[in-house]
Amino acid sequence: MSVAVGTQVFSIDHSLASDSVRHLKVDRPLCMIGEKGRVANEFCYRHRHFDGITYSLDEIHIANGQITVGSGYEWRSWLNVFQGPLVFLGVWPVGLPHPQYKYGRPWTLDASMVLSVLLRHDVDGALSNSQIVDIYRDLLPIKRVPLRGFFIAGARVRLLFH
Repeated sequence: MSVAVGTQVFSIDHSLASDSVRHLKVDRPLCMIGEKGRVANEFCYRHRHFDGITYSLDEIHIANGQITVGSGYEWRSWLNVFQGPLVFLGVWPVGLPHPQYKYGRPWTLDASMVLSVLLRHDVDGALSNSQIVDIYRDLLPIKRVPLRGFFIAGARVRLLFH
C-alpha cells in the first residue's frame, strides 16, 4: 500500500476489546488545525445497539450487529491538535505508545471516528441519541481513556446541536 507524503500510517490491535471486533489502520495527514483522519483499511466494530439494523451508504455499512467503515472515510478530531500541548503542560497523560506520535496515539481516536460516522450518517433514524452516546461511551474504556466523563458529556452536547 502506498502512502502519500506527509501522512502517518499505523495499525492497532484491539484483541482485548470486549464488545468489539476491529482492526484500525488510519492515514493521518499532518495539519495544524483540526487533525483530519482517514481510514486506510476497513474498520469493524460490533455493538449490541447495531443489532437489527441494516444500513449501507458509501463506505459505511451496518449489518449483523456490526458497523464497518470502509477505507477512505475522513473525519476531524480536535483532540489530536490539542493533545501535544496538553501533554506538554502536564494536563493530559501521554497517549498509547506509538512510534508515529510524539506524545502517543490520541486516546479517543476510535471513539471520535465512530461518533463522526453516526452523526454524519443518520442511519435512517435507527439509533436514538442515547444509543449513540452508549456506543461512544463503550468505546472509551477499551483504552482506559482519561477524563472519560468529560468526553461523554461533550458527546451529549454535540448531539444537542446535531
